[in-house]
Amino acid sequence: MKELITDRLKLRKLEASDYYAIYHNYASDKEVVKYLTWDTHKSLKETEDYVRNTIKEYEKNECFRWAICLIDSNEVIGMIDVVEMNVKVPVIGYVLSKKFWSKHLMSEALDAVCNYLFELGYPAIEGRCDLENLGSERVMLNNGFIKAGENTLMVKNKPRKIAYFILNNV
Repeated sequence: MKELITDRLKLRKLEASDYYAIYHNYASDKEVVKYLTWDTHKSLKETEDYVRNTIKEYEKNECFRWAICLIDSNEVIGMIDVVEMNVKVPVIGYVLSKKFWSKHLMSEALDAVCNYLFELGYPAIEGRCDLENLGSERVMLNNGFIKAGENTLMVKNKPRKIAYFILNNV
């Protein structure tokens, strides 16, 4: 996994010291994680453990997980990663600090990650979001993803309607 640079962002591996920014910028914010598959972090220790585990995953070369930072800062404002593989298609997940919503930063990060994954030879990329998460849906549609269907999944022990999106490498 390599570092990715865009006009406004640097996407890099997590560092041990990132836990504080992650916790305060988005992981402890109920509004930010409302539609995600994980709950808010209850403590700095929980976020520190998450960062430590991610760094271990990097060592196995099996992890595509980037910290999203503004180009002129090293502070983590979000995360974008391959959350699973669906056959041989990476499934992308992302999160961004609320204070950076509606600035097209996630679209910029998603574009960089998709281009990188296509360079690696993946035939397509999948994205998913809760049907009520209109911001996330907009990000995918703005990046050329096509809505491929809907399904009901259990998320945080509740049935949720999920939209599936696909972007083909053409």
